[in-house]
Amino acid sequence: MAGDGPAPASRSPLGQARTRPTVTDQAAAQPQAVMGPAGARQRAVARQRAGAQQRGDARQRAGARQPAVDSAPEDPPERLRSALAGVRAVLLDMDGVVVLRGRPIPGAGDAVAALRDRGLPFRFLTNSSLWSREGLSARLSEAGIAVAPGEIVTALSASASLTARRWPGRPLYVLAAPDALREFDGQHLVSDEEADALAAAQAAGRMPVAGAVGPAAGGTAVAAVVVGDAGRGFTYERLNTAFRLVRGGARLVAVHRNRWWLTPDGATIDSGAFVRALEYAAGRRSFLVGKPSPAFFRAALATFVAGGVPATVAAPPAGDDGSGPASADDGRRASGPDPAAVLMVGDDLQTDIAAAHRVGLRTAFVLSGKHGAAELEACRSRGRDDLPDAVAPSLSGIVAALD
Repeated sequence: MAGDGPAPASRSPLGQARTRPTVTDQAAAQPQAVMGPAGARQRAVARQRAGAQQRGDARQRAGARQPAVDSAPEDPPERLRSALAGVRAVLLDMDGVVVLRGRPIPGAGDAVAALRDRGLPFRFLTNSSLWSREGLSARLSEAGIAVAPGEIVTALSASASLTARRWPGRPLYVLAAPDALREFDGQHLVSDEEADALAAAQAAGRMPVAGAVGPAAGGTAVAAVVVGDAGRGFTYERLNTAFRLVRGGARLVAVHRNRWWLTPDGATIDSGAFVRALEYAAGRRSFLVGKPSPAFFRAALATFVAGGVPATVAAPPAGDDGSGPASADDGRRASGPDPAAVLMVGDDLQTDIAAAHRVGLRTAFVLSGKHGAAELEACRSRGRDDLPDAVAPSLSGIVAALD
């Protein structure tokens, strides 16, 4: 669930994925109607595209980012090279960019190796919370994609950092897969039975509410409920315990709010749906950690400093839900490279592309994952200003175009 690592080898033989056609390819394949309602619809679409091109030209003249637009099939490499000129570091989504449905995307391993060979710093920035960073690294390596744990920034690891900083030593109730709990090593995690007993005692008035502080609080109330990817572990009993704790005052921490993701079995409900259910039932807003939180992107940018990428200072983020800092860096200032020199590569037009634009990153959209040509064209037809700066069939095409 947002589980971006490949499935174990026994369940996930390598498969060949067909590259999705580009929007231009699809348009070229359509018959050209010139009369009647169909012709009118085609002319309306043409006017929309012309308007989008004019808006893009105006932004370019103003020196602003120019979103990618349809180009002739014979010159996409030139357009890509122009859009990606000057990139000095890369953030990569995982699911839909290097793996899909638990299997490696063809060419992704070579593309990652090419980034490393060229000395271009990169980090994987993922909402994954099924596995720890060590677990993700091992699974990617088994799939032929060599990535060290330190090159991975996950919403799960950011959540563990947040709880360690905000509630040191306080009890936490974490809904996540077994390997994911490794990120919380050294923190006070309560079992299902302990969480249920604490919720019952709190409801009966036998202990202070979760928000209490000082000696009277005794440090026994659960400080936060963290919702990650628990898979079949999202039972009624566990969700009800989480609801009672949040209703009693524990902070609800959302590792991410993704609604669904692609697994070997197809489209699958994600943990964001359970977060929303708890918000609705308890009447509380969750504290978002992962994408699309601006703070999560800034925290990832800060990891590049040690690699020698020229640093700048990011402004402290505003809260994304009106209840305080958005998440990962808890509102603190973080050093990192100039966002305009950093490329975010993703397959989700909202959590990857639009969110990255909000913090000033350049963006590249790949057609190898969750969203494809239809979703991209829908964004274009609405005249959105958060379109990707570059579009390619896969990560291989993006890496080949970098200077």
